[in-house]
Amino acid sequence: MMEPAHAPGRDRLSALPDNVLRRIMSFLNARQSVQTCVLSRRWRHLWRSLPRINADYTEFCFACLDEKKEKVQEARCKKFVSTLLLRRDPVPLLDKFWLRYQVSDNNNEKASAEAGLWISHALQLQTPVVEVLTFQFPLMLDHAVFTSDYLRKLGLSNAYLHMGFFEQLSRGCPQLEDVFLNDCIILDDEISSTTLKTLNIYASRFSEDYRASISTPSLTSLTLYKPDASVPSLKDMKSLVSASIILDDNTDIHELLMSLSGVRNLDLECPQKMVCILI
Repeated sequence: MMEPAHAPGRDRLSALPDNVLRRIMSFLNARQSVQTCVLSRRWRHLWRSLPRINADYTEFCFACLDEKKEKVQEARCKKFVSTLLLRRDPVPLLDKFWLRYQVSDNNNEKASAEAGLWISHALQLQTPVVEVLTFQFPLMLDHAVFTSDYLRKLGLSNAYLHMGFFEQLSRGCPQLEDVFLNDCIILDDEISSTTLKTLNIYASRFSEDYRASISTPSLTSLTLYKPDASVPSLKDMKSLVSASIILDDNTDIHELLMSLSGVRNLDLECPQKMVCILI
């Protein structure tokens, strides 16, 4: 007699096709996904071909008060991410690489180099989306790792972006269309791209020594939320449709408005009470 599909204890999840299981598992954090290998022989190798990798440092160490324990857990996290990427099957290709990582004052250079290797490996798997979030201290990325004909979306939170970073993005990532930056330190003097369509910069600090510029002729959407130290000048915005500009400090509002004269949808907030007449 055939067992009914709704029988108690029946493992209906394992009956799903591999590609469906992988898609479900891709919404888990990487460590949880790998742990499914102990469920049964059916699940043993599914983690090796997940379409997404969500590597989260806090899975290994969250709010550790013991410094010695934290170092052990940090080493485990690094070994896990490195092993995960090395043992992943090269096919199917990677849809997304997401990393949340801690950078401390005494390991900034080493941690940044390791994160760069992981990003580079993910890009070799032709992932179109890379998102990296770091906490405690900013990540010092070597922008040379951003070389990919497939990268379309890049998100960075709490990172140093040194001189030449955006030039490398423009040359090394010819399909890049979407950049999201949050709480970054932008030391480059020019954000220039002929492929970018969406640029969102939140609460990031620009250099006080020179005024950076943004030159993106294909850009259709721009968000500039409370830039610190200085406000970049906007150049070559001929395709821009929507812009949201929220300022904390005084700047040349007239120059800014002239740069956005062709925008159809504009959200502008200034620190002073002003009346702007747009004709």
